[in-house]
Amino acid sequence: DGCAQFGSLISDGTFLYGITGQGGTHSNEGTVFKIKPDGSGYTILYNFAGFPDGGNPVGNLVSDGTFLYGMAGNGTSTNPICGGTGCGMIFKIKPDGTGYTDLLNFVGYTTTTGAINGQYPLGSLLFSGASLYGMTWQVGTVGYGNIFKFHSASTGIEQYTSNNEINIYPNPANGSFVIESNIAIKQTVQVYDINGKIVLSQFLNGKTTIDAGSLQEGVYNISIISNEGVVNKRVIIIR
Repeated sequence: DGCAQFGSLISDGTFLYGITGQGGTHSNEGTVFKIKPDGSGYTILYNFAGFPDGGNPVGNLVSDGTFLYGMAGNGTSTNPICGGTGCGMIFKIKPDGTGYTDLLNFVGYTTTTGAINGQYPLGSLLFSGASLYGMTWQVGTVGYGNIFKFHSASTGIEQYTSNNEINIYPNPANGSFVIESNIAIKQTVQVYDINGKIVLSQFLNGKTTIDAGSLQEGVYNISIISNEGVVNKRVIIIR
């Protein structure tokens, strides 16, 4: 059922989600799991199977409200520089355990094309807008790893360029939070939970207080929609 836990847990208010770097039902390659805060409901969402499926995940999971994203030390495509298990990968999976997808394989350095995108991810991913940021600890242009940016288009919300500057405070929040915009036009606020479900929706009038009393602890994605476009933000609710 998994062993050698890595990184920290994330919460959607109902379940905690995490990874194990080893264990599972396939060749000790690790798992993605969820469990309720009271210790019940432990479920393995995915068993990594090793090459060519990927395995030995590292760091924390992150969420865009629809998918969980993570990194693994083994990838799904082989490269002589990394041996037979690949150079690592970025993956996504839904909170119900479906939709597992290999998004990117790190290739290290290839002598045929000279392509470099790092080797062996380390640490955790970070979401900013629709992009994921992270690090590898080997290869790169001088051999000692790199910092990378990877665009993910699976937020479920179309992203536009906008002059709309949005501030959200306090963040983390408890019972309520304020959304403040620099444009004086009609806007709609939509708050999404980790599963992509709209849990709050209301109009924004410049500076508006959002009542979050009905929301459980967790990370929520926020879309501020106007005729200028869509701005995506994130707020954390802590009780």
